Amino acid sequence: HQYVAGTLDIHAMHRASMLPLRAIAPERLHALRSAFESEMRPRLPAAMRELVGSHRERGPSGLPR
Repeated sequence: HQYVAGTLDIHAMHRASMLPLRAIAPERLHALRSAFESEMRPRLPAAMRELVGSHRERGPSGLPR
């Protein structure tokens, strides 16, 4: 609500939303991420998966490799 109201910046919102994850062991987080990806991947349209793939191919700079 604070973010929508303009009283909380995106970085503070991100920190607040990610803070609970610090209490979870890294191995468990990895397992949860893998399970989430396995569950969600088939639900995403092919065009969306292709778009994400093209962004991944470009790397962090956003430029073609």
